[in-house]
Amino acid sequence: RLHLVQSVADSFAHLNISISRFRTGQDGATKWLTGWLSNKLETEVSIDRLRLQLFNRVSIDGLYIEDYHQDTMFYARNVVVPLQSLNVWNGKIALGRVQIEQPVFYLMQDSTGYTNLKQILSKINRKQKKERKPFRLTATGVAISDMAFKHRKLERKERDYGVNFTDLDVRHFNLTVRGVSVVNDSVNLAIDNLSLHEKSGLIIERLSTRNFRISGVGMYFDRLHLQTPESNVQMDYLSFSTGTWKGYKDFLERVKISSKIVNSRVSFQTIAFFAPTLRKWQTTFTDAATKSNSS
Repeated sequence: RLHLVQSVADSFAHLNISISRFRTGQDGATKWLTGWLSNKLETEVSIDRLRLQLFNRVSIDGLYIEDYHQDTMFYARNVVVPLQSLNVWNGKIALGRVQIEQPVFYLMQDSTGYTNLKQILSKINRKQKKERKPFRLTATGVAISDMAFKHRKLERKERDYGVNFTDLDVRHFNLTVRGVSVVNDSVNLAIDNLSLHEKSGLIIERLSTRNFRISGVGMYFDRLHLQTPESNVQMDYLSFSTGTWKGYKDFLERVKISSKIVNSRVSFQTIAFFAPTLRKWQTTFTDAATKSNSS
């Protein structure tokens, strides 16, 4: 499930070799890398400018990746990746603080039933060997600023109110995380701040958690804080138990949720974005505290 990350790791290995060959002219490195990525992904990839800073800090301006329908799948005004260490033999990559400025990510589903990202990952999958080496990626942190994200399914359900998960449109997405660790299919990190605006009117002013973990068995948030214009929620923990990755596809039926809410203000106006039948309720719970388990 981390084939794209593994391919990025391959890119770093080739990028280091490429830049070493083109010390006198990084335009050559840019041309070589875009050609290599385009061939690897079997789609159009372009880079406006590639710079090597302090010998281990790669800065990419205007990174563009096209999907198989010749539409934009990903674009970033600037990506900065400080490479601390790379071992292609044991699959270990250590990065500094990664910065992604003004990215655009469009996740679209077509008549095949697959998203544009899934289609590209499938191409990579076929090219890789069946037996994969252990993979470990660490990063001091990641900062994403002012991202636009869209997710549209082929069969979209119309909704008069609330978040439509078949037609998401997120703007002003900002994320700061630290202590990132990716080991095979498990991700572990701390979220210092997440904020966004969704076209439904949902605004998350701040989301933070001391520790966030996700894997095939589930998701876990430790000391979660969520703030919207109407609500201020504190949780000792929030847990989603899935059993396998496939469990996420049938969230309502197969996912067990447990949480502990403390010292919170919860407004039905916030809940209504996910449960529109509560839209007309003006109730707000203050000093809310509860422990719940559901399956």
